[in-house]
Amino acid sequence: MTRIKFFAMSGALNLGIFVPYDKENNTNEDLLKTFSAFTLSGLEKFNLTTNDIVNKIDDIIEVTKESSQNNNDYILPISQLKLHIEYMKESEICRTKYFETDIGKLELELYMKMLCHLEKLVK
Repeated sequence: MTRIKFFAMSGALNLGIFVPYDKENNTNEDLLKTFSAFTLSGLEKFNLTTNDIVNKIDDIIEVTKESSQNNNDYILPISQLKLHIEYMKESEICRTKYFETDIGKLELELYMKMLCHLEKLVK
């Protein structure tokens, strides 16, 4: 029997993965090990801007153009992320731009961690 697990990425991309059913565990440990988790380390300065994230995305896309490996699996999510940031950049909550709020700054920090990780994979 196969169980379907659903994951959401950046609220826009949904992914369904078919995994073998495990009577003892609710998760497939081998599959779980293939995912990367990005957490706060306590060293964050929370001073990233949307331009920092967009520039990092552009750098990664440029590297993938020159790469001999197929990096399409990385390009789609970060292209979606770029669109999300450009869309949300001017959004406001109580007259404060979203990415200037604490949660917006946190979001930028986590995006940068993810992008730095992806940058290593596409080279």
